[in-house]
Amino acid sequence: MAVSLRSRLARLGVNRRFTKIYAATFLGYMSNGYSVTMVFPFLSATTKFFLPDTDAASINTYAGFIVAAFFAGRILGSYLWGALADHFGRKPVIAVSISLMALCSLVLAFSVNYEMVIVFRTLLGLSNGVLVIFRAVISESSTDANQTIGFSMLTCSWLLSAVAGPLLSGLTADPITQYNLTLSDGAVKSLLTQFPYSPPYLLNSLVCVIGTLAVIFLLPETLEKKSKQKKVISAVDPGLHSQQQEVALVNSDEASIANGAATCNGTDNASSPDEHSANSHEDSDQSHLIAETRNDELQKNGDFQWNAETCATKIKSFMDRAPADVRRWLADMKSLLWSRTILIIFSAHCLFAVFDTGSDTLVALWCATPLPLGGLDFTVNDIGITSTLVSAISWPFNLFLYPLVCVLCVCMCVHVFVYIFEHVCICV
Repeated sequence: MAVSLRSRLARLGVNRRFTKIYAATFLGYMSNGYSVTMVFPFLSATTKFFLPDTDAASINTYAGFIVAAFFAGRILGSYLWGALADHFGRKPVIAVSISLMALCSLVLAFSVNYEMVIVFRTLLGLSNGVLVIFRAVISESSTDANQTIGFSMLTCSWLLSAVAGPLLSGLTADPITQYNLTLSDGAVKSLLTQFPYSPPYLLNSLVCVIGTLAVIFLLPETLEKKSKQKKVISAVDPGLHSQQQEVALVNSDEASIANGAATCNGTDNASSPDEHSANSHEDSDQSHLIAETRNDELQKNGDFQWNAETCATKIKSFMDRAPADVRRWLADMKSLLWSRTILIIFSAHCLFAVFDTGSDTLVALWCATPLPLGGLDFTVNDIGITSTLVSAISWPFNLFLYPLVCVLCVCMCVHVFVYIFEHVCICV
Protein backbone atom coordinates (compact mmCIF):
# COMPACT_ATOMS: atom_id res chain seq x y z
CA MET A 1 0.00 0.00 0.00
CA ALA A 2 2.77 2.40 0.96
CA VAL A 3 4.77 1.49 -2.15
CA SER A 4 1.73 2.03 -4.36
CA LEU A 5 1.06 5.45 -2.84
CA ARG A 6 4.72 6.40 -3.19
CA SER A 7 4.74 5.35 -6.84
CA ARG A 8 1.60 7.35 -7.56
CA LEU A 9 3.10 10.45 -5.97
CA ALA A 10 6.29 9.92 -7.95
CA ARG A 11 4.30 9.79 -11.19
CA LEU A 12 2.69 13.10 -10.23
CA GLY A 13 6.10 14.64 -9.62
CA VAL A 14 5.56 15.02 -5.86
CA ASN A 15 9.08 14.60 -4.47
CA ARG A 16 10.87 15.88 -1.38
CA ARG A 17 11.72 19.25 -2.95
CA PHE A 18 8.16 19.82 -4.09
CA THR A 19 6.84 18.79 -0.66
CA LYS A 20 8.98 21.52 0.94
CA ILE A 21 7.60 24.04 -1.53
CA TYR A 22 4.07 22.86 -0.68
CA ALA A 23 4.67 23.30 3.05
CA ALA A 24 6.30 26.74 2.71
CA THR A 25 3.66 28.12 0.36
CA PHE A 26 0.85 26.62 2.45
CA LEU A 27 2.02 28.27 5.68
CA GLY A 28 3.03 31.53 4.01
CA TYR A 29 -0.23 31.81 2.08
CA MET A 30 -2.22 31.00 5.22
CA SER A 31 -0.49 33.81 7.14
CA ASN A 32 -1.58 36.25 4.42
CA GLY A 33 -5.15 34.96 4.47
CA TYR A 34 -5.26 34.94 8.27
CA SER A 35 -4.35 38.65 8.32
CA VAL A 36 -7.36 39.37 6.10
CA THR A 37 -10.04 37.40 7.97
CA MET A 38 -9.01 37.73 11.63
CA VAL A 39 -10.34 41.28 12.08
CA PHE A 40 -14.02 40.68 11.29
CA PRO A 41 -15.26 39.37 14.69
CA PHE A 42 -14.04 42.35 16.72
CA LEU A 43 -14.26 44.98 13.97
CA SER A 44 -17.24 46.82 15.47
CA ALA A 45 -16.14 46.25 19.07
CA THR A 46 -12.67 47.73 18.56
CA THR A 47 -14.20 50.77 16.83
CA LYS A 48 -16.47 51.34 19.85
CA PHE A 49 -13.47 50.96 22.15
CA PHE A 50 -11.43 53.67 20.41
CA LEU A 51 -14.43 55.94 19.65
CA PRO A 52 -16.63 55.67 22.78
CA ASP A 53 -18.44 58.96 22.16
CA THR A 54 -19.62 57.99 18.67
CA ASP A 55 -23.30 57.13 18.34
CA ALA A 56 -24.20 53.54 17.53
CA ALA A 57 -25.56 54.42 14.09
CA SER A 58 -22.15 55.78 12.97
CA ILE A 59 -19.94 53.04 14.41
CA ASN A 60 -20.24 50.85 11.32
CA THR A 61 -19.06 53.72 9.12
CA TYR A 62 -15.81 54.08 11.06
CA ALA A 63 -15.46 50.29 11.20
CA GLY A 64 -15.68 50.21 7.40
CA PHE A 65 -12.77 52.64 7.20
CA ILE A 66 -10.62 50.10 9.08
CA VAL A 67 -11.35 47.44 6.46
CA ALA A 68 -10.93 49.90 3.58
CA ALA A 69 -7.53 51.05 4.91
CA PHE A 70 -6.20 47.50 4.73
CA PHE A 71 -7.25 46.94 1.13
CA ALA A 72 -6.09 50.40 0.07
CA GLY A 73 -2.61 49.48 1.23
CA ARG A 74 -2.91 46.11 -0.44
CA ILE A 75 -3.59 47.74 -3.82
CA LEU A 76 -0.25 49.54 -3.66
CA GLY A 77 1.60 46.58 -2.16
CA SER A 78 0.63 44.15 -4.91
CA TYR A 79 2.49 46.13 -7.58
CA LEU A 80 5.43 46.95 -5.27
CA TRP A 81 6.10 43.39 -4.10
CA GLY A 82 5.61 42.02 -7.61
CA ALA A 83 8.29 44.32 -9.04
CA LEU A 84 10.67 43.52 -6.19
CA ALA A 85 10.09 39.77 -6.59
CA ASP A 86 10.94 39.93 -10.30
CA HIS A 87 14.29 41.56 -9.46
CA PHE A 88 15.43 40.19 -6.10
CA GLY A 89 13.77 36.78 -6.28
CA ARG A 90 10.66 35.20 -4.81
CA LYS A 91 12.06 33.89 -1.53
CA PRO A 92 13.60 37.07 0.00
CA VAL A 93 10.64 39.25 -1.01
CA ILE A 94 8.08 36.85 0.47
CA ALA A 95 10.09 36.53 3.69
CA VAL A 96 10.40 40.31 4.09
CA SER A 97 6.72 40.84 3.32
CA ILE A 98 5.46 38.36 5.93
CA SER A 99 7.99 39.69 8.47
CA LEU A 100 6.58 43.20 8.00
CA MET A 101 3.09 41.78 8.49
CA ALA A 102 4.19 40.30 11.81
CA LEU A 103 5.66 43.65 12.86
CA CYS A 104 2.54 45.62 11.88
CA SER A 105 0.32 43.15 13.74
CA LEU A 106 2.51 43.53 16.82
CA VAL A 107 2.13 47.32 16.70
CA LEU A 108 -1.63 47.04 16.12
CA ALA A 109 -1.91 44.90 19.24
CA PHE A 110 -0.87 47.93 21.30
CA SER A 111 -2.60 50.71 19.39
CA VAL A 112 -3.70 53.64 21.53
CA ASN A 113 -6.18 55.46 19.25
CA TYR A 114 -8.30 55.08 16.14
CA GLU A 115 -5.89 57.00 13.91
CA MET A 116 -3.06 54.65 14.81
CA VAL A 117 -5.25 51.68 13.87
CA ILE A 118 -5.99 53.22 10.45
CA VAL A 119 -2.31 53.95 9.74
CA PHE A 120 -1.00 50.52 10.68
CA ARG A 121 -3.90 48.69 9.06
CA THR A 122 -2.86 50.46 5.87
CA LEU A 123 0.75 49.36 6.41
CA LEU A 124 -0.45 45.84 7.14
CA GLY A 125 -2.29 45.82 3.82
CA LEU A 126 0.79 47.27 2.11
CA SER A 127 2.79 44.31 3.44
CA ASN A 128 0.08 41.82 2.41
CA GLY A 129 0.75 41.84 -1.32
CA VAL A 130 2.52 38.59 -2.13
CA LEU A 131 -0.45 36.33 -2.85
CA VAL A 132 0.26 36.50 -6.57
CA ILE A 133 3.94 35.73 -5.91
CA PHE A 134 2.93 32.49 -4.20
CA ARG A 135 1.04 31.53 -7.35
CA ALA A 136 4.13 32.36 -9.39
CA VAL A 137 6.20 30.09 -7.12
CA ILE A 138 3.84 27.18 -7.72
CA SER A 139 3.81 27.84 -11.46
CA GLU A 140 7.61 28.06 -11.69
CA SER A 141 8.33 25.01 -9.54
CA SER A 142 5.68 22.61 -10.81
CA THR A 143 5.04 20.60 -13.94
CA ASP A 144 1.86 19.85 -15.85
CA ALA A 145 1.44 16.74 -13.72
CA ASN A 146 1.51 18.40 -10.29
CA GLN A 147 0.58 22.03 -10.96
CA THR A 148 -3.08 21.37 -10.16
CA ILE A 149 -2.10 19.91 -6.79
CA GLY A 150 -0.06 23.02 -5.98
CA PHE A 151 -2.86 25.45 -6.74
CA SER A 152 -5.33 23.26 -4.84
CA MET A 153 -3.04 23.51 -1.82
CA LEU A 154 -3.18 27.31 -2.05
CA THR A 155 -6.97 27.18 -2.14
CA CYS A 156 -7.06 24.90 0.90
CA SER A 157 -4.63 27.20 2.70
CA TRP A 158 -6.84 30.23 2.11
CA LEU A 159 -9.97 28.34 3.19
CA LEU A 160 -8.22 27.19 6.37
CA SER A 161 -7.27 30.78 7.20
CA ALA A 162 -10.85 31.88 6.49
CA VAL A 163 -12.09 29.31 9.00
CA ALA A 164 -9.39 29.66 11.67
CA GLY A 165 -9.01 33.46 11.54
CA PRO A 166 -12.50 34.51 12.70
CA LEU A 167 -12.82 31.56 15.09
CA LEU A 168 -9.57 32.22 16.99
CA SER A 169 -10.08 35.99 16.97
CA GLY A 170 -13.57 35.61 18.40
CA LEU A 171 -12.26 33.33 21.13
CA THR A 172 -9.33 35.53 22.16
CA ALA A 173 -10.67 39.09 21.78
CA ASP A 174 -11.31 40.97 25.05
CA PRO A 175 -10.87 37.89 27.25
CA ILE A 176 -11.53 39.67 30.57
CA THR A 177 -15.00 40.87 29.57
CA GLN A 178 -15.84 37.80 27.50
CA TYR A 179 -14.91 35.20 30.12
CA ASN A 180 -15.19 37.30 33.32
CA LEU A 181 -11.58 36.56 34.19
CA THR A 182 -10.18 37.45 37.59
CA LEU A 183 -6.43 37.59 37.09
CA SER A 184 -4.11 37.61 40.08
CA ASP A 185 -1.25 39.08 38.05
CA GLY A 186 -1.79 42.83 38.12
CA ALA A 187 0.50 43.52 35.16
CA VAL A 188 -1.33 41.07 32.85
CA LYS A 189 -4.72 42.36 34.00
CA SER A 190 -3.68 45.96 33.40
CA LEU A 191 -2.32 45.09 29.97
CA LEU A 192 -5.48 43.24 28.88
CA THR A 193 -7.65 46.04 30.28
CA GLN A 194 -5.75 48.74 28.42
CA PHE A 195 -5.42 46.67 25.22
CA PRO A 196 -8.38 44.25 25.25
CA TYR A 197 -8.09 43.40 21.55
CA SER A 198 -4.36 42.73 21.55
CA PRO A 199 -4.56 38.87 21.78
CA PRO A 200 -5.95 38.40 18.22
CA TYR A 201 -3.23 40.62 16.74
CA LEU A 202 -0.53 38.89 18.79
CA LEU A 203 -1.81 35.55 17.51
CA ASN A 204 -1.73 36.92 13.97
CA SER A 205 1.85 38.04 14.52
CA LEU A 206 2.74 34.51 15.69
CA VAL A 207 1.15 32.99 12.58
CA CYS A 208 3.17 35.38 10.41
CA VAL A 209 6.40 34.45 12.21
CA ILE A 210 5.68 30.76 11.54
CA GLY A 211 5.04 31.57 7.88
CA THR A 212 8.29 33.54 7.67
CA LEU A 213 10.34 30.71 9.15
CA ALA A 214 8.73 28.22 6.77
CA VAL A 215 9.64 30.40 3.79
CA ILE A 216 13.23 30.93 4.99
CA PHE A 217 14.02 27.29 5.74
CA LEU A 218 11.83 25.37 3.28
CA LEU A 219 11.21 27.48 0.19
CA PRO A 220 13.89 27.38 -2.54
CA GLU A 221 14.33 30.23 -4.99
CA THR A 222 12.27 29.57 -8.12
CA LEU A 223 12.98 32.66 -10.21
CA GLU A 224 15.22 31.99 -13.21
CA LYS A 225 16.57 35.05 -15.01
CA LYS A 226 17.18 33.43 -18.38
CA SER A 227 17.73 36.67 -20.25
CA LYS A 228 20.61 37.64 -18.00
CA GLN A 229 22.14 34.19 -18.21
CA LYS A 230 22.18 34.32 -22.00
CA LYS A 231 24.03 37.63 -22.02
CA VAL A 232 26.91 36.46 -19.84
CA ILE A 233 26.80 32.74 -20.48
CA SER A 234 30.51 32.37 -21.15
CA ALA A 235 31.50 34.45 -18.10
CA VAL A 236 29.41 32.40 -15.68
CA ASP A 237 29.90 28.80 -16.71
CA PRO A 238 32.16 27.77 -19.58
CA GLY A 239 30.86 24.23 -19.35
CA LEU A 240 27.30 24.90 -20.46
CA HIS A 241 25.70 23.32 -23.50
CA SER A 242 27.47 23.89 -26.80
CA GLN A 243 24.35 25.24 -28.42
CA GLN A 244 24.10 28.05 -25.86
CA GLN A 245 27.80 28.79 -26.28
CA GLU A 246 27.35 29.02 -30.04
CA VAL A 247 24.58 31.59 -29.50
CA ALA A 248 26.92 33.66 -27.35
CA LEU A 249 29.71 33.37 -29.96
CA VAL A 250 27.39 34.39 -32.78
CA ASN A 251 26.30 37.45 -30.80
CA SER A 252 29.96 38.30 -30.18
CA ASP A 253 30.82 37.88 -33.90
CA GLU A 254 27.90 40.08 -34.90
CA ALA A 255 29.10 42.78 -32.51
CA SER A 256 32.63 42.56 -33.97
CA ILE A 257 31.33 42.82 -37.56
CA ALA A 258 29.24 45.86 -36.60
CA ASN A 259 32.27 47.56 -35.05
CA GLY A 260 34.37 46.77 -38.14
CA ALA A 261 31.70 48.21 -40.43
CA ALA A 262 31.57 51.39 -38.38
CA THR A 263 35.35 51.73 -38.69
CA CYS A 264 35.29 51.21 -42.47
CA ASN A 265 32.68 53.92 -42.82
CA GLY A 266 35.08 56.46 -41.42
CA THR A 267 34.17 56.32 -37.78
CA ASP A 268 36.79 57.92 -35.60
CA ASN A 269 38.60 55.38 -33.45
CA ALA A 270 39.53 57.92 -30.81
CA SER A 271 36.85 57.96 -28.15
CA SER A 272 35.49 61.25 -26.95
CA PRO A 273 35.08 61.86 -23.21
CA ASP A 274 31.33 61.20 -23.47
CA GLU A 275 31.92 57.93 -25.33
CA HIS A 276 34.54 56.92 -22.79
CA SER A 277 32.11 57.64 -19.97
CA ALA A 278 29.37 55.66 -21.70
CA ASN A 279 31.74 52.73 -22.24
CA SER A 280 32.80 52.83 -18.60
CA HIS A 281 29.15 52.87 -17.51
CA GLU A 282 28.43 49.93 -19.82
CA ASP A 283 31.38 47.99 -18.40
CA SER A 284 30.14 48.70 -14.89
CA ASP A 285 26.66 47.47 -15.77
CA GLN A 286 28.19 44.37 -17.35
CA SER A 287 30.17 43.63 -14.19
CA HIS A 288 27.03 44.03 -12.07
CA LEU A 289 25.21 41.75 -14.51
CA ILE A 290 27.90 39.09 -14.23
CA ALA A 291 27.83 39.32 -10.44
CA GLU A 292 24.04 39.03 -10.35
CA THR A 293 24.03 36.05 -12.67
CA ARG A 294 26.69 34.30 -10.59
CA ASN A 295 24.58 34.89 -7.51
CA ASP A 296 21.52 33.52 -9.31
CA GLU A 297 23.43 30.37 -10.26
CA LEU A 298 24.69 29.93 -6.71
CA GLN A 299 21.21 30.55 -5.35
CA LYS A 300 19.76 27.97 -7.70
CA ASN A 301 22.36 25.40 -6.60
CA GLY A 302 21.72 26.10 -2.91
CA ASP A 303 25.18 27.63 -2.24
CA PHE A 304 24.00 31.23 -2.23
CA GLN A 305 24.60 33.47 0.79
CA TRP A 306 23.39 37.01 1.17
CA ASN A 307 26.14 39.47 2.10
CA ALA A 308 26.72 43.22 1.99
CA GLU A 309 28.31 43.16 -1.47
CA THR A 310 25.51 41.08 -2.93
CA CYS A 311 22.79 43.31 -1.45
CA ALA A 312 24.58 46.46 -2.65
CA THR A 313 24.85 45.03 -6.18
CA LYS A 314 21.18 44.06 -6.23
CA ILE A 315 20.00 47.42 -4.86
CA LYS A 316 22.19 49.46 -7.25
CA SER A 317 21.01 47.46 -10.25
CA PHE A 318 17.38 47.82 -9.13
CA MET A 319 17.69 51.59 -8.69
CA ASP A 320 19.38 51.95 -12.09
CA ARG A 321 16.58 50.04 -13.76
CA ALA A 322 13.69 51.61 -11.78
CA PRO A 323 12.88 54.52 -14.19
CA ALA A 324 12.86 52.22 -17.21
CA ASP A 325 10.80 49.63 -15.33
CA VAL A 326 8.22 52.27 -14.38
CA ARG A 327 7.93 53.48 -17.97
CA ARG A 328 7.59 49.90 -19.21
CA TRP A 329 4.96 49.18 -16.55
CA LEU A 330 2.93 52.25 -17.56
CA ALA A 331 3.14 51.22 -21.22
CA ASP A 332 2.02 47.68 -20.35
CA MET A 333 -0.88 49.00 -18.28
CA LYS A 334 -1.95 51.27 -21.14
CA SER A 335 -1.92 48.40 -23.62
CA LEU A 336 -3.86 46.18 -21.20
CA LEU A 337 -6.53 48.80 -20.59
CA TRP A 338 -7.15 49.02 -24.34
CA SER A 339 -7.80 45.28 -24.50
CA ARG A 340 -11.50 44.47 -24.46
CA THR A 341 -10.94 40.97 -23.09
CA ILE A 342 -8.78 42.26 -20.23
CA LEU A 343 -11.33 44.95 -19.39
CA ILE A 344 -14.13 42.38 -19.20
CA ILE A 345 -12.09 40.07 -16.95
CA PHE A 346 -10.92 42.98 -14.81
CA SER A 347 -14.47 44.32 -14.37
CA ALA A 348 -15.88 40.90 -13.52
CA HIS A 349 -13.12 40.26 -10.98
CA CYS A 350 -13.66 43.69 -9.40
CA LEU A 351 -17.38 43.03 -9.04
CA PHE A 352 -16.73 39.66 -7.47
CA ALA A 353 -14.13 41.15 -5.09
CA VAL A 354 -16.59 43.84 -4.01
CA PHE A 355 -19.23 41.20 -3.40
CA ASP A 356 -16.79 38.87 -1.61
CA THR A 357 -15.18 41.38 0.76
CA GLY A 358 -18.35 43.41 1.08
CA SER A 359 -20.41 40.42 2.14
CA ASP A 360 -17.88 39.35 4.78
CA THR A 361 -17.72 42.88 6.20
CA LEU A 362 -21.49 43.33 5.99
CA VAL A 363 -22.20 40.10 7.88
CA ALA A 364 -19.72 41.00 10.63
CA LEU A 365 -21.12 44.53 11.07
CA TRP A 366 -24.74 43.39 10.85
CA CYS A 367 -24.18 40.78 13.55
CA ALA A 368 -22.62 43.42 15.84
CA THR A 369 -25.31 46.08 15.29
CA PRO A 370 -27.78 46.52 18.20
CA LEU A 371 -31.28 45.11 17.84
CA PRO A 372 -33.05 48.53 17.81
CA LEU A 373 -31.00 49.46 14.72
CA GLY A 374 -31.92 46.28 12.84
CA GLY A 375 -28.91 44.16 13.78
CA LEU A 376 -28.46 40.89 15.65
CA ASP A 377 -26.48 42.22 18.65
CA PHE A 378 -24.08 39.25 18.67
CA THR A 379 -21.07 39.04 20.94
CA VAL A 380 -17.54 38.92 19.58
CA ASN A 381 -17.41 35.16 20.04
CA ASP A 382 -20.76 34.71 18.27
CA ILE A 383 -19.55 36.77 15.32
CA GLY A 384 -16.41 34.65 15.10
CA ILE A 385 -18.43 31.43 15.04
CA THR A 386 -20.80 32.88 12.43
CA SER A 387 -17.95 33.95 10.14
CA THR A 388 -16.35 30.53 10.58
CA LEU A 389 -19.56 28.76 9.60
CA VAL A 390 -19.89 30.95 6.51
CA SER A 391 -16.34 30.02 5.48
CA ALA A 392 -16.84 26.34 6.33
CA ILE A 393 -19.91 26.17 4.09
CA SER A 394 -17.81 27.47 1.20
CA TRP A 395 -15.37 24.53 1.46
CA PRO A 396 -17.39 21.98 -0.55
CA PHE A 397 -18.38 24.61 -3.12
CA ASN A 398 -14.77 25.70 -3.70
CA LEU A 399 -13.29 22.20 -3.72
CA PHE A 400 -15.93 20.26 -5.67
CA LEU A 401 -18.59 22.44 -7.27
CA TYR A 402 -16.35 25.30 -8.40
CA PRO A 403 -14.11 23.21 -10.75
CA LEU A 404 -17.22 21.72 -12.37
CA VAL A 405 -18.75 25.15 -12.80
CA CYS A 406 -15.56 26.48 -14.40
CA VAL A 407 -15.94 23.84 -17.09
CA LEU A 408 -19.54 24.97 -17.68
CA CYS A 409 -18.40 28.62 -17.95
CA VAL A 410 -20.92 30.02 -15.48
CA CYS A 411 -18.52 30.84 -12.64
CA MET A 412 -19.81 34.30 -11.78
CA CYS A 413 -23.45 33.24 -11.51
CA VAL A 414 -22.59 30.36 -9.19
CA HIS A 415 -20.34 32.58 -7.05
CA VAL A 416 -23.29 34.91 -6.48
CA PHE A 417 -25.57 31.96 -5.76
CA VAL A 418 -23.05 30.40 -3.34
CA TYR A 419 -22.62 33.55 -1.29
CA ILE A 420 -26.35 34.26 -1.19
CA PHE A 421 -26.99 30.66 -0.17
CA GLU A 422 -24.32 30.78 2.56
CA HIS A 423 -25.59 33.96 4.15
CA VAL A 424 -29.24 32.91 3.93
CA CYS A 425 -28.37 29.65 5.69
CA ILE A 426 -26.51 31.47 8.44
CA CYS A 427 -29.23 34.06 8.93
CA VAL A 428 -31.98 31.43 9.07
